[in-house]
Amino acid sequence: STYNIASKHITSISLLHKSYSLSTSNKIGAIMKLFQLVHLQLFVLIFHALIPKIHGVDYRYFVAGGVCAAYSHGVTTPIDVIKTKMQADPKEYDKGILDAASKIVKENGPGVLLGGLGPTVIGYGVEGSAKFGIYEVLKPVFSKYIKEKSLAFLLASVTAGAAAALILCPAESVRIKVVTDKDYANKSFLAGLLKTIKEDGIFDMFGGFPAMIAKQVPYTMAKQVSFDIAAAFLYSLFKGSEQEMKWIVSVAAAALASVLACVFFATR
Repeated sequence: STYNIASKHITSISLLHKSYSLSTSNKIGAIMKLFQLVHLQLFVLIFHALIPKIHGVDYRYFVAGGVCAAYSHGVTTPIDVIKTKMQADPKEYDKGILDAASKIVKENGPGVLLGGLGPTVIGYGVEGSAKFGIYEVLKPVFSKYIKEKSLAFLLASVTAGAAAALILCPAESVRIKVVTDKDYANKSFLAGLLKTIKEDGIFDMFGGFPAMIAKQVPYTMAKQVSFDIAAAFLYSLFKGSEQEMKWIVSVAAAALASVLACVFFATR
């Protein structure tokens, strides 16, 4: 009925907004982000070491960002399922993550912890590719017209974060429905996507875009720009031995940027 469709639409938007708003379970999300961000820089270094650059756009940032985001978010899917259920039903799961995990597994079986794995891997794979690839491509573009490098980097991160948020919306909408709506349980990403479009229309998947962009853009700014600033500072301490210190500087800067971004993520 029209009422049921409207109700599902509102519920989907509400859950997507909750997953990007202030809550105690965002601390769980912050820990996940720390794990994901440190891995990203390792993937970038590996791809840069093993794959030659093609003239023009350096596609390695797109590949590294996509592979890392898909892998790191995929691995943390069980934690994300618990976090989403805690946000969707805070009264039921109000005694911490371990109690919530125990209840969820007892009620639905351990397989439920992999709910939304498909949308997560696909969605964040594309999102990560866009976020890190676009940022690296736009940095020199903005730097040509803006003398202040930090401002140019901020604008590049805002653009990349906005594009990534838009790309992620459909997958995140399907993921939330797979985890919280019994009608979507055990459905693949494609099946869930088609069901959402059929029942609610294509624009329903972008209902949470304002909440998504409000979270993703500032977070992306904090993460990517702080990494570049930290890396530049560390390299200034090792002048003449930049190549030898490349791995150490990159990982150290990534760790620092991750901590700053995660603190920001948890307190938003």
